[in-house]
Amino acid sequence: MDKDEQIMSRKTNTLSIAEVTTDKTGLYHCSYQRGGRWSQFSDPLQMVMTRAYSKPSLSSMAGTVVAPGENVKLQCFSKINHDVFILTKEDGDPITQNQSSIPQDGGRQTIFLLNPVSSTQAGTYRCYGAFHDNPYVWSQPSDPLQLQVEGNLPPPRITALPGSTVPWKSPVTLLCQGPKQAEGYRISRVGSPEPMDKEEQITSRKTNTLNIAEVTTDKTGLYHCSYQRGGHWSQFSDPLQLVMTGAYSKPSLSSMAGTVVAPGENVKLQCFSKINHDVFILTKEDGDPITQNQSSVPHDGGCQTIFFLSPVSSTQAGTYRCYGAFHVNPYVWSQPIPAKGPVTLLCQGPKQAEGYRISRVGSPEPMDREKQITSRKTDTLSIIEMTFEKTGLYHCSYQRGGRWSQFSDPLQLVMTGAYDKPSLSSMAGTVVAPGENVKLQCFSKINHDVFILTKEDGDHVTQNQSSVPQDRGRQAIFLLNPVSSTQAGTYRCYGAFHDNPYVWSQPSDPLQLQVEGLCLSQSTWAQKGTTDSPSSTQPRHSTAPSGNLASQDRRLGIWIGVPVAVGLLLLVFLVFFILYCLHKAKNNAERKERHPEAAGQVNGQASEAADPQEVTYSQVNCHVPHQGTAGTPSWVPRQTQSSEYVMLAFK
Repeated sequence: MDKDEQIMSRKTNTLSIAEVTTDKTGLYHCSYQRGGRWSQFSDPLQMVMTRAYSKPSLSSMAGTVVAPGENVKLQCFSKINHDVFILTKEDGDPITQNQSSIPQDGGRQTIFLLNPVSSTQAGTYRCYGAFHDNPYVWSQPSDPLQLQVEGNLPPPRITALPGSTVPWKSPVTLLCQGPKQAEGYRISRVGSPEPMDKEEQITSRKTNTLNIAEVTTDKTGLYHCSYQRGGHWSQFSDPLQLVMTGAYSKPSLSSMAGTVVAPGENVKLQCFSKINHDVFILTKEDGDPITQNQSSVPHDGGCQTIFFLSPVSSTQAGTYRCYGAFHVNPYVWSQPIPAKGPVTLLCQGPKQAEGYRISRVGSPEPMDREKQITSRKTDTLSIIEMTFEKTGLYHCSYQRGGRWSQFSDPLQLVMTGAYDKPSLSSMAGTVVAPGENVKLQCFSKINHDVFILTKEDGDHVTQNQSSVPQDRGRQAIFLLNPVSSTQAGTYRCYGAFHDNPYVWSQPSDPLQLQVEGLCLSQSTWAQKGTTDSPSSTQPRHSTAPSGNLASQDRRLGIWIGVPVAVGLLLLVFLVFFILYCLHKAKNNAERKERHPEAAGQVNGQASEAADPQEVTYSQVNCHVPHQGTAGTPSWVPRQTQSSEYVMLAFK
């Protein structure tokens, strides 16, 4: 009656009833006061007292195992003349049905109909009896009745150990939890085809676990499981989302209202990344777990999403993280990728050096140089774990005779692996002709400010170039104009940002560029020349730097062309000389027959002609570079061809 007194005594939001008796049963509701005004009442709560009478019996007139779609009748009977019976289902979807009783066999009964039955109605049922004058005073519960729906056994539950969000290449175990009577299990990805031989699957799947040694992109997705009992398979469990993290660099997460907020305040959490993610995912790791997915919008050269917690309450306090993902791989999320490899910087000075200093360009000079010299007798700087704050330009100097040398040329120390790899392709193909204009395209979905092209073999090349927008990402075109044999080799590209120019992405897959053309025809010519030669000596090995390959090609033509021309002229001369000798011999023979006395003179002349004359050697050398030098195609011979000698005898 006295509202003020009621308000004062009702600061608490609970009502404790020490002993529930008949007069305490009924319908209860509640309201609250704020600003001097009372709210509407809540929906009513039914307060029931049980065990006032002896228990009824509950039975299924079609048995406890029924087929889907069947009409099931549950009979509740009591010797007590209850006016009404109440049926309850205790698991799954709770059910409470009230129904008037009718006379049956000196007592009362009610028939509850489940028409048609489905898998959601499988479970544990009980019934109670009551009277109209005390509808909230019930009897003891009946014994439980377990109703099973054949072919639609209750679904199992699937979980992941240690969790369903797994770092890249980490192990995970999927666990299917079914009843003790389960005869076999199957755990599969949602949408995967059913096995052809289910019996074989049952035999091999007695275990209820699936172990994945390394979680990779192709192992992510939605998984579900089922079990077999009595020759029937259960329904599939609710799906479990198996996610791989660590595929992209981490986004940033901030609270626009700060990290300490008042109850009822509207809180905005901003998730931002330089990567053009299609969606961001917000997770709460403690208390009541929360996972929210939300599409991204462009922002400051990247993408962002604002997650709303409105109005915030104490249950929302906790630890939050956000991830980025793409529609094509919704279960592959971002996460920081550590790059903790060791590196050692070496300063090479003269033997007389008394001390060294190795520092990052732009770092302040130490105040106490003597102390630095004493502690820096070594010429190395070892970095145990390479992180982004250790990157940059380094230089060194040494001390001799109390004086410090100039600093060395700077060394660029770069950390790779911070972002996902870009792609590298040649717009003209990977086999090109000398002199051709070649364009190499480096592309990434990440909004890198700059791309870096490197050549890994032969003449090392590093080019940096600003990126331009392309297909919801960024790209850069590197020009090799005109291409030559020295530019053949293996190329990779990386992405980076202006604010961290020495923190690079993972390298692209390698691109092997081959330059075909001039060297092939000239080498073939050299080989043909030596094969047709009348004599040869042992080969003499020769090497040539790859940088002078073009000039060597020109010398190769001269070295081969001149001797071949001379050889052809000498060959003509030899033919005429031999014909002349044969003709002269024939004349001498005829003369000998007619004048035998002249034979002695002719023999004397012949012996003189047989005396050794002065011999001239013409040497042909084929200078061909070694295989394996930078920019040298694989078809170039490993050694010089055989030196060639043409022996000329002059009378």
